[in-house]
Amino acid sequence: MRNNQPVNNNEVSLKDNASLVSSTNLKGVITHCNDAFVNISGFSHNELIGAPHNLVRHPDMPEVAFSSMWQTLKSGQHWLGMVKNRTKDGGFYWVDAYVTPLQDNGEVIGYESVRVKPSREQITRAEKAYKTLRQKRSPFPIAHRWRPLIPQLAIWGALIAAMAVLKADWLVTSGALIAAFASILIQRQTERKLGIGSTKVINDELMAWIYTGHFGNQGAIEFALYAQRRRLQTVLVRIADNADHLKKATLTTLDLSGTTLKRVKEQHSHTQAVGKTSHHIQAIAKRILDNSNSSAAASSSANTTAQQGLHDMGVMVTQTESLQGELRSTAEAVSRLTAEVQAVNRFLQAISDIAEQTNLLALNAAIEAARAGDQGRGFAVVADEVRNLARRTQESAAEIQTIVNGLNQHSEFAVEAMKQGEQSTDHTLELAQKITDVFANIRSGLNDIKHITDTNRDSVDEQSRSAESIHNNLSQLEALAQDAESLAGGMNKECDNLALLMNDQNQIIHRFQQGI
Repeated sequence: MRNNQPVNNNEVSLKDNASLVSSTNLKGVITHCNDAFVNISGFSHNELIGAPHNLVRHPDMPEVAFSSMWQTLKSGQHWLGMVKNRTKDGGFYWVDAYVTPLQDNGEVIGYESVRVKPSREQITRAEKAYKTLRQKRSPFPIAHRWRPLIPQLAIWGALIAAMAVLKADWLVTSGALIAAFASILIQRQTERKLGIGSTKVINDELMAWIYTGHFGNQGAIEFALYAQRRRLQTVLVRIADNADHLKKATLTTLDLSGTTLKRVKEQHSHTQAVGKTSHHIQAIAKRILDNSNSSAAASSSANTTAQQGLHDMGVMVTQTESLQGELRSTAEAVSRLTAEVQAVNRFLQAISDIAEQTNLLALNAAIEAARAGDQGRGFAVVADEVRNLARRTQESAAEIQTIVNGLNQHSEFAVEAMKQGEQSTDHTLELAQKITDVFANIRSGLNDIKHITDTNRDSVDEQSRSAESIHNNLSQLEALAQDAESLAGGMNKECDNLALLMNDQNQIIHRFQQGI
């Protein structure tokens, strides 16, 4: 048997109306305990739950008492007994314990104990009895065995004494003796029947003496009556304990109901706000959808414009390339003209040289004609004409040279202009190609924008439908929130009523306990 140490002589007394309640499984492990048990034991609730119940067993308790208890409980009967328990700090407290098997569908699943404050006389008898049991001696004095016969022997002695004093005749004496014997016999039979009936209620001679201070049938009868009262008291205590838990649960439910009602109202308010926001989102989604449609149309128009620009740029490139070809041809023609002008210059130089040579020859001829006199006069005239012709030839050649020089200069300017024009057309073609690439990129970007816009439009359209669905669901949720608010209000009122009913039940139980 478990021996919890250390111990001391510090006694803790239960309050007059206190009830210690605990439950265990079949192995004696605590599964439930009330606050009164926690407070007097000194252990915390967490220390008790899951611990064996013999955690509070006091070493002064004899093993035979617990053997009797377990034997009784395993037979399916209730057990009533005086128990000395140990507190956590080593002190002790006495309890009047009523232990009941807990059944589920006829099967014992655990045990429940309800303990109350015993009387001082019961504690005194229990201390003496348990002390003798620990000393391996009988707790019952021999004189107590004859105590039930003392009243009957007293009657017999009184009758005999009366007969001796009155000196009655033997007939009267015999009649009186027979009547007395019959009376004693009837009393004994009645007590025996009551005693046998009492042992069917509860049969524990030791506890009967501890609780009542009597042996035999009288002790059994009084103990059985007390056990029945304790049984009823235990039922009421358990009802009161459950009612107290139910009251606490009701108050907790009431508090939760109030909180739920508050939260439901807040949820209702938030639902309304979300509903308004959802409606606003739906309107925004509609505007976004309209803008997306407009953007898609603008993107399509821009794409068409870009396509036309790309086409026009292609035409411009073609024309520029044609112009470039014509410029090349013109440049080549001007180059050929320049070459021919240079050839004319060479011919003019030759003519100028011939004219100069002719002029010299004519001058020589004139000189010779002058020397010849009259014979050379005709030749002098010819020479003079030749000289004039040479001079005019030189002058014409000079004018032609001036014209050719101007033509040559203009040809060079034309060639340079053609080269610059060709460079400009090359640059124009390069820019045109870049612009073409830009238009192509713009068109590609516009196609991407159109694709994105179409995708966004589809997404916005889906979002608009989702927003509409959310708005509809929120409308239903708002209606449900209104119903929940109404139901929470009703539940709150019912919890108030339940709390009042539990208070009335506790008062009824309290009045009934006072009457036991």
